[in-house]
Amino acid sequence: MFEKFKKKAIEKAAMKMIKEDFTLDDFLNQLNKLGKIGNLSKVMPGLGGTASKMAMSQINDKFIDKCKLIIEAMNEDERREPKSLSSERKKSIAAEANVTVEEVDGLIKQFEQAKRMMSMLRNQSAKINNKRKF
Repeated sequence: MFEKFKKKAIEKAAMKMIKEDFTLDDFLNQLNKLGKIGNLSKVMPGLGGTASKMAMSQINDKFIDKCKLIIEAMNEDERREPKSLSSERKKSIAAEANVTVEEVDGLIKQFEQAKRMMSMLRNQSAKINNKRKF
């Protein structure tokens, strides 16, 4: 039963990414899952590519906790479209989350990078599927 639930959750997350509906809530959910893996430095040798290793090395419990505080300080619209945050709103979020504005900007930047990676994966997947049709 647990496997069936887990499979449905994975399928739901994949569909959300395919539809380009990736939000900060999804980003935080992924970070939480990575955090549950445990010591990521033990996982990194199995990852391919320097970029993947660098990205994974920056993820730790403190980072995830800060992300959670920042994201929880945002309203639903801001979580959907964080690029639209004004500098005043970023200051308010930073104050509420007890972090700096630079950390809020850093989270948004990392989220946008993750979003671009999802888009690239989506495009590669579409190309592979198109090649299979012929």
